[in-house]
Amino acid sequence: MQLDDHERILLGSGIFGFGLGAVGDVALFHHVLQWHHLLSARVDPSTLDGLRRNLLADGVFSLAMLGVMLAGTGIVWRNLNRTEATQPMVRLVGATLVGAGAFNLFDGVVDHYILNLHDVPPAARNPVRPSAAPLRAANRRRPTVRSCYRERASGDPPSTNRPA
Repeated sequence: MQLDDHERILLGSGIFGFGLGAVGDVALFHHVLQWHHLLSARVDPSTLDGLRRNLLADGVFSLAMLGVMLAGTGIVWRNLNRTEATQPMVRLVGATLVGAGAFNLFDGVVDHYILNLHDVPPAARNPVRPSAAPLRAANRRRPTVRSCYRERASGDPPSTNRPA
């Protein structure tokens, strides 16, 4: 299958976005928030040696993803210079966002679930969790479908704890 210049430009933008999503993930979640590191499920970052190994892996991964970003930029640059037609900026930005989303999908499925390279600890300082605390507290007062099934399976009588 032969791609024309416009398709190669979009492909290059998507590749750039994939690398950009990865570098943004490492910068925000690995370095700033420190929720997890690249190898944190396999190398314990709670020791100094483990933290150093995890930070080294984060750095090598960041450099590799900067290389992916450069490759995407090169594809876009080369194909923009080969064509006389203009490329709408919204398509380039859209392809970049699709590439970043593809990285997040890849990271979530492959890195977190299939390879189990790193996992966000349940006690991670998530800024969304405190804001949802009142909703969770209100929901705990009501019996859920899951809790009713658990009670029925255990033989206990159904809970009569109803919110007032």
